[in-house]
Amino acid sequence: MVTLVATTAGEYLTVDEGVYDAVIDSYTQEDDHPEYGPRVKIVVRITEEGDFLDAKVSGICSLKFSDKTKLRTWAEAAVGRKIEDGEEFDLDSILNCAVKLNVVHKKTADGKIFDNIGALFPAKRLAKASSAAAAKRF
Repeated sequence: MVTLVATTAGEYLTVDEGVYDAVIDSYTQEDDHPEYGPRVKIVVRITEEGDFLDAKVSGICSLKFSDKTKLRTWAEAAVGRKIEDGEEFDLDSILNCAVKLNVVHKKTADGKIFDNIGALFPAKRLAKASSAAAAKRF
């Protein structure tokens, strides 16, 4: 016999919208979407010191891998280079790669707010752009 204790669900910690240093933590294949087909859930862990250190944010994308797809854009950000048409790409190669994570909020029909991956950027390129922008201010 299994005995369970009923509890009230706790508040979901929402990561503030913004850009964070992060790493690709994991991915899992999800059920097929009726319109878009096979999908994958990408989980990114925040590595930036602060209130959200080690918080995880996820996003789901199609397993399609053309130059305009979310998955290919995110993979290119993770590995820091353009992936060429015709190139075979092992999705495991994105694991533990440093990225810049743009967190966006999505609201459910019942008003709950969840954080999602809005975009992933190469960790180094954005850092250079930020440095250049900072230098212009002084």
